[in-house]
Amino acid sequence: MGDTFRAPAEFEPQSAVLLPWTPLDFPLARMRESGAGVKALTAQIAALLTRRVQVHLNCTDPALVDEARAALTSAGADLDRVTIVTFPDEIGLYPRDNGADILIGPDGSRRWVELRWSGYGLHEVGHPFTVEGAALAGRHADLLGVADKVETWLVSEGGDREVDGAGLLMAIAATELDRNPGRTLAEIEAELRRLYQVSKVIWLPEGTYDDDCAQSGPLTTIDGVPVLRSGSARGHLDEVARFVAPGTVLLAEVTDEEAHHSDIHAPNKERIDAAYAALLAATDAGGHPLTIVRIPMPETMVFEVTSDDPLRHEWEAWLATTDAPGRTLLDGTPVPDGDLLMAPAASYCNFLITNGLVIGQRYWEPGLPDAISAKDDAAAAVLRDLFPDREVVMVPSLPLNFYGGGVHCHTRNVPA
Repeated sequence: MGDTFRAPAEFEPQSAVLLPWTPLDFPLARMRESGAGVKALTAQIAALLTRRVQVHLNCTDPALVDEARAALTSAGADLDRVTIVTFPDEIGLYPRDNGADILIGPDGSRRWVELRWSGYGLHEVGHPFTVEGAALAGRHADLLGVADKVETWLVSEGGDREVDGAGLLMAIAATELDRNPGRTLAEIEAELRRLYQVSKVIWLPEGTYDDDCAQSGPLTTIDGVPVLRSGSARGHLDEVARFVAPGTVLLAEVTDEEAHHSDIHAPNKERIDAAYAALLAATDAGGHPLTIVRIPMPETMVFEVTSDDPLRHEWEAWLATTDAPGRTLLDGTPVPDGDLLMAPAASYCNFLITNGLVIGQRYWEPGLPDAISAKDDAAAAVLRDLFPDREVVMVPSLPLNFYGGGVHCHTRNVPA
């Protein structure tokens, strides 16, 4: 089934983008003073998108519809290009991962891939926590009027897969194996080829170190205090590498100097260097070497998270879903009872490509080091060089990063 259908690349024309609107807003209580929360960022993204594409806004609670409409209006979004729906979704923030994958046939007909969903590998498929999240893809497909579907045993998330539209698919090997225990990489690859009609799968060994399970263990310590991950997708491709054209990969980069001075960047460099080696050894669908472009990794940022911060309550709930005994991380490290030090999984690779537009991530804000601003500018320059025919807008993504995602995670493209 589906041997003439294909998955278009993100840089191909699109008809719509799905965005969520959820109760989550300010991960840190002090963000309320500036208003820089998830909802303001979502409204900003929606305003940018409605200049280029239709927006499907999913309010995960019907009580949020009026709030969402008012916020989008205030941000300057064209509400004539916004369709508001109310699909419940337990995780909610990141439809990139459990929305519908749309395939396009040679005659323009469409079908969708019904992947399995385990809440980032935190639960078994069918666990009550994952049921609503698993249903989102079907609801999304119904919204789009796509009834024909391809079923599969594969458990996978949209943020861990990328196609170049010309026969290649790229994913993280460790992540796909984690989501599909008992399956071999060869079995997973064969299923990916069948589902997405690609001729080659490029396997990068691991995701970034700061995108490992948020409760796995500390990233580093500062004066003996553990620095914890604030949230994570548990190893997604869109934190480390992206296709930006057929046979062209944008890959994060950590310098020797950065690795030497950072306990977080050192393991990131090892993993990204391994990804680089895998890409050098790979070829495109025609057997030609890949073009590899590099983009910096953001500066390491560590924040204090107090018991008054909403992020703290979400993080404690995530901890309760793990197998860690008591108030310890999975490696046995005790979790402090007072304020916590946390570092978000930041990346310049977690950008959205749509019609005439690229929405990237930036991190500097008043009070943070100037080195962060310099990295923001360098990343924006790379994106503008890669996409000269698209507007590149960098948005303040920390509210999403604290919750383990980013701009790309927060959106789901619908190919035209």
